[in-house]
Amino acid sequence: MNPESSLGHTSSMPAGLTWREFQAEPGTRVLMTTDTVGGVWNYTVELSGWLAARGIEILVATMGPLPQPEQSALIRARRVQLATSEYRLEWMEQPWDDVSDAGEWLLRLERDFRPDIVHLNGYAHANLPFDA
Repeated sequence: MNPESSLGHTSSMPAGLTWREFQAEPGTRVLMTTDTVGGVWNYTVELSGWLAARGIEILVATMGPLPQPEQSALIRARRVQLATSEYRLEWMEQPWDDVSDAGEWLLRLERDFRPDIVHLNGYAHANLPFDA
């Protein structure tokens, strides 16, 4: 996946600036959630690596099955931090206690990591009171 083609031009980009020219402010931090199966994982690896290469500090928080060793190595090779958990995802059987616990975990990660942006790759935690 090429983040430039999937992200395109958005209104949040300064006028006349393309994603190819994008450079983050020094010290920008992003907390990004993901699961470790399928397309969401692939998207997370590509996007987080692309952003990290442009000076953004990334913490990827996984839920669902733990990443395989090669998945962990792949994301860390892109200079991305990794926090893992086994909380059930909203589409798994009887997930709601885990979804709630995962929300508390994400808020603790946010408090400790202090990101400027929280990028959620799921919908269950969109209503949490993130400070970013």
